[in-house]
Amino acid sequence: MKIALITIICLVLLLNIFPSFFARLAAPGYSWCGRCKFPWKFVKSHRTDYSPSRGVFPLCEKCWEELATPEARLPYYKELYDSWEKDPNCWDEIKNAVMNDR
Repeated sequence: MKIALITIICLVLLLNIFPSFFARLAAPGYSWCGRCKFPWKFVKSHRTDYSPSRGVFPLCEKCWEELATPEARLPYYKELYDSWEKDPNCWDEIKNAVMNDR
């Protein structure tokens, strides 16, 4: 009985301390917000178009709003860009789109 209670308490604490970790376990195959780490299954992405037919979404809407300035958001775009293996020539377009608050 005590072990079950301790286990439940530990799980509740872990869910409150690391909610995004458990959300990622519940959404295998989904990528996630670069800031809060919640999978796109559970949060709405903020799409930033950097050309008429291309866009990126490294942040969810909530995190994008909380990071109130383009300068605060830019590192998350750069981190996503750096993780790509293709299209290495679009960083300037992405950076301009972010700095123009799109």
